[in-house]
Amino acid sequence: MRLSIGDLGRRTGATVQTIRYYEKLGLMPPPFRTPANQRVYDETDIQRMTFIRHGRALGFSLQDLAELVALDMTADTECTPAHKTLRKHIKYVRQNIERLRLILQELERMKTGCSLRNENVMSCNLLNRMHIAFQNIHKTPPTDISVLPNVHSLFTL
Repeated sequence: MRLSIGDLGRRTGATVQTIRYYEKLGLMPPPFRTPANQRVYDETDIQRMTFIRHGRALGFSLQDLAELVALDMTADTECTPAHKTLRKHIKYVRQNIERLRLILQELERMKTGCSLRNENVMSCNLLNRMHIAFQNIHKTPPTDISVLPNVHSLFTL
């Protein structure tokens, strides 16, 4: 089976840019090239891309995936490093679940203080709480989610 980069993308749900990026990082092996310099992929590449995409869907970092891909390519290696990576990732996911729980609590507190009427923004509980959090950051070290900066970083893997 010979696939173009577009075919590989369609079969695995990856974009052409993502496939090229994974090749650049070494997660995907350099593809066979035709005399016209077009990339050609096969079943092994589908399996590898599916492996990587599943790992990304589970939230593994690219560095962790590089280690897992390397382990997957060496059949006679012990599974201990993979288990270590898995334990580390489970800990990371649990920490993020706790942070997300705290974010949800704060959002629910904000919602509780909101009336659903069309009020003036000066009385908007959400906007006022956001200002209070900013002021608290500059007065005291963070102790709860209401004063934590950069919570959007929780969503980047």
